[in-house]
Amino acid sequence: MNSHELIGKYVNDRDETIVSQLGQLLKTKELTLVDFIVSIGDHLQSTELSKRSIALTLGANVLEHLPSTFLESNEIHHLIVFLSAKMSDHHILLQPSVQLFRILAKQAAICDNDCLLIIKAIFSDVYVQSFPQASRYNVYVIFLHFLLYRLDVVQQVGSDFVCNFIQAMDGERDPRNLVLCFQCLQYMTKHLEIEPYKEELFEVVACYFPMEYKPSIIQHNNVPN
Repeated sequence: MNSHELIGKYVNDRDETIVSQLGQLLKTKELTLVDFIVSIGDHLQSTELSKRSIALTLGANVLEHLPSTFLESNEIHHLIVFLSAKMSDHHILLQPSVQLFRILAKQAAICDNDCLLIIKAIFSDVYVQSFPQASRYNVYVIFLHFLLYRLDVVQQVGSDFVCNFIQAMDGERDPRNLVLCFQCLQYMTKHLEIEPYKEELFEVVACYFPMEYKPSIIQHNNVPN
């Protein structure tokens, strides 16, 4: 079964074993990234929104299998520009796009301008609190990664980053996500200009204190005290 047939089977049947098969083909260079994107492109043009979303999800899941040094700078750039355009197509494409942004953000070859493109795309097109927990988590992972490893890029955004982060975090209740939010806040207060939004920042954080965490019996995720 060739890559085009594998992709079609995934889109139609959601056969998760295909993800690792495609990832292995990319690693061994039996399938090029261009050919992979072209192959899922047919499904991204589908009139069925669900198939477009599944195709993007497949792209994210396959790229997740690749090492952080796999993609070249120009490949990352073209993918980010492509995703930024797709995000405005329909809200159903936002979550897989953000998943892909998280993967691309951690690629070693990503340049400063492409980091900025990701940040701006999320701020302009994503209402974070409308997402389910896992997708909100992806957004916070991106923010924290940039604060930790691309601080100079975040500082270019300046106080606008603080403003938009407040809007993204406002109303967050999941403890797994809040751990990331508070880690972000720790770096933001040290390294970014928060003065214009210090009152808003205080208000969005104050509601979480005093903090008491009671994990449910079925809660399997480790949340530090």
